[in-house]
Amino acid sequence: MYKKPIEVYPLSYSQKSIWLSCNFIQQKNLYHLAAKITFTISLDPKIIKKAVYDIINTYPQLRAHFCLQKGEPVQLIHPEADTIFTMEKADNVTEEELEKKIRDVVSLPFDLEKGPLIRVHLFCCSVSKYIFIGCIHHIITDGWALNLIFNEIINHVLISIGQSTKTIHTSQLTYKDFIDKQNDFLKGSKGENILNYWKQELGNKIEPVKFPYNTKREASHLWEGSVQRFTLRDELFSIINYSPFCILLSIIYLFLYRLTAQKEIYIAIPMLNRMNRDFMNVIGNFTNTVIIKADFTKPLNFLELLSQVNDKIKKAQLNQMYPFLLLK
Repeated sequence: MYKKPIEVYPLSYSQKSIWLSCNFIQQKNLYHLAAKITFTISLDPKIIKKAVYDIINTYPQLRAHFCLQKGEPVQLIHPEADTIFTMEKADNVTEEELEKKIRDVVSLPFDLEKGPLIRVHLFCCSVSKYIFIGCIHHIITDGWALNLIFNEIINHVLISIGQSTKTIHTSQLTYKDFIDKQNDFLKGSKGENILNYWKQELGNKIEPVKFPYNTKREASHLWEGSVQRFTLRDELFSIINYSPFCILLSIIYLFLYRLTAQKEIYIAIPMLNRMNRDFMNVIGNFTNTVIIKADFTKPLNFLELLSQVNDKIKKAQLNQMYPFLLLK
């Protein structure tokens, strides 16, 4: 029987950044993206399984493994999906036990070389309740694509049980097309113009934020942190005509300035990097990091800081295509 060959092609610059990080960090589950879907309907769980494999076989990037060839990382696109689906009965477990099982599924490390880089675990809680946990390595997807993938799985299931007639639109383009276009962009005048923008914006040297601290700074990242949740009133955004992201980022800049009194503060943020709308429905990791600089060399009030940060964000969005990895 004829079997399709494995496709081999290079990494995008976003993928190269993750590849490098994964080879140096000790915490191997740092780049996991996960989603949870609860199905509260009577159905055959095999329908969910079929939906998953249909999606994986539709999008080549979900069948990728990674390895070195001649000293350079490449991705290998396998012709068929790996075995990635696990089903487990969960009708006699407590909520705490189930949450622990979910955490274990999400935290289990991937092997970039052996693959697969996507796993699905279906907890069967009853005949009418199924908890779907999908976990994907960031090197083959991003947050935008994650939503596309799981929305398509839901739609596949609903179509199969006759509760949806929505047409699933898949792009004719692939992630390899994006990599080719990215390389062409870097060789052309547009890439050079955007590089010149970042050189002018960032200068020759970026000074790190120098926090006042009374303990010795660790030599390497520990990747330990916590989440602090709070609520902002809607009235705040009606009074100040800026996006919530711009307001929160400006608050962080102000806080860092009060701590350090540094005149220039730089914060790196991820951007979607799907400027070409033809790639909006393509699965892959398109995200790129950009650096936003806040300038405190002149006295300014908070509204002036907001205006400055808002302007910097807009300019960064227009110039987000240049790979962060190449900014030196």
